[in-house]
Amino acid sequence: MKNYHYGSEEWFENKFSNLEHKGDGWGHNIYSSQKYRMGSCLEILAEFISEDNLNILDVGCAACDFTNLVHNLNKNNNIFASDISKNAVKHNSSKYKEFEHSVQRLPKLNFKDSNFDTIIALEVINYLNLEEREEAMQSVKSKLKSGGHFLFSTVISNNSRYFTEDEAVQLLKNHFQIKKIKYNHSKLWEYLEYIPTGVLMLNTIYTDGKIKEILYLTSNTFLRSLLTNKIFIRFIFPLIKILSKPSFSFLTSDFLVSFVNNISKIFFPRSGKSHVIILAQK
Repeated sequence: MKNYHYGSEEWFENKFSNLEHKGDGWGHNIYSSQKYRMGSCLEILAEFISEDNLNILDVGCAACDFTNLVHNLNKNNNIFASDISKNAVKHNSSKYKEFEHSVQRLPKLNFKDSNFDTIIALEVINYLNLEEREEAMQSVKSKLKSGGHFLFSTVISNNSRYFTEDEAVQLLKNHFQIKKIKYNHSKLWEYLEYIPTGVLMLNTIYTDGKIKEILYLTSNTFLRSLLTNKIFIRFIFPLIKILSKPSFSFLTSDFLVSFVNNISKIFFPRSGKSHVIILAQK
């Protein structure tokens, strides 16, 4: 199996290669942590898109899970959905015929200037390098109508793949007027979900016999060697199958995700932050 470069077009196409049967590689339509994050973003949008006939663009829409939630807030608005992945856009075009779909690759957006009332980019801009991030902001701004809104979110991390909190806020300040900043406190949950997520992934990999997909689980040479060892698989696979059901129940519990986020917000108000969500205006 080819080890695709993180964030490349090929990498995204592989993530969306089997949407009909397995969903995307992030579990947006399955895991409660993803639904909780999307719910936080939706609460912000709900405050100002009640008006009819708005043009709303979701950049990097993936499988349109969030896009459809936005559509359900007011079905009288015009929804545009774009993604870098042709696989995703093909799937979305068939499933959501009421949306206008297109393949778009940031940092440039191929739409008319001043065309949108709202543009959404959740967990998308971080895939760009520093120069491209600035260019993407300029492109987003040019496509918004005067007074239009931009909803942005990203993982908060010191890893260069993402943004620090200050970097995210400053990027938006460079181009927009910031109206609201909101945080998800899912850092603690991310530690708790690590093992059950791994169990489910291994169960799928071993069940499908696609052992080389272990490459996507870990870069640790020892773990790769262990998890692909035939003797180890024969021993561990029955246990993985047993653990898969409670792991799924854990990861799909809305109550647990909400509870852990609220606990983290109280006891770890700074270190518990996992995502920053920013509403900005042109």
